[in-house]
Parts: sequence; C-alpha cells; structure tokens
Amino acid sequence: MDGFRPGSAHWRPAINMCTPCGMNYEYIIKSEDYTCEFDHFLRAVGHKSEDRVDERVNFNPRRPKDRADVYKFYASVSDDLLDSLYDYFRSDCDLFQYDCKELIETVKLQKQ
Repeated sequence: MDGFRPGSAHWRPAINMCTPCGMNYEYIIKSEDYTCEFDHFLRAVGHKSEDRVDERVNFNPRRPKDRADVYKFYASVSDDLLDSLYDYFRSDCDLFQYDCKELIETVKLQKQ
C-alpha cells in the first residue's frame, strides 16, 4: 500500500492527522471507553458528571456484540490485503490499543 493516499479522512490513520505524539495532551479519550473515562475527565477539569453530553452519539444498538458482522465483511478480503491494511493502520492499532492482529488472524482462520 505504498503511496496509498485515501481521499476520505475516515480511512486515514489518526496518527497522521492529529499527531498525538507531537503534542503534550493531558487527556486522550477513546470513544469505546467514553463512559468510564469522561466522568474522570469532567472532574479533572472542574465539572460535574451532570455536565456530560449524551454518550450514545456514536452508538448503534442493532450492531451485534460478537463482531460477526466484522468477520463477515472481511471474509471477502484477500489475506494479502488484510496484512497490508494491518501494516497501514498498525500505528493507530498500537496507539489506541486495538488488537487488530488478533482480528485479522481470526478472519483468516474463519475463511479456511
């Protein structure tokens, strides 16, 4: 995927857009951990938990919890492309503590 430059920001590695390691952030809150992290953040900046916004802004109640939809989606992607995607997004996976390698290996195993 050398030279690959996606047009949509949704497909760009976050580390290339916001350079989190180049700034001295006091807080980085993952959307997946919003519920437990945001109250701590509010208290740290002098607000009460009642000041929080709706945490379900990026929430889909119909999405299966077992990730079957993710495995089904990636089942049609070649192993080489899966590996390339992992390499492309590896920095984000590491930064945000996503276990992308395990996901890819599970997808590969389910295709056999």
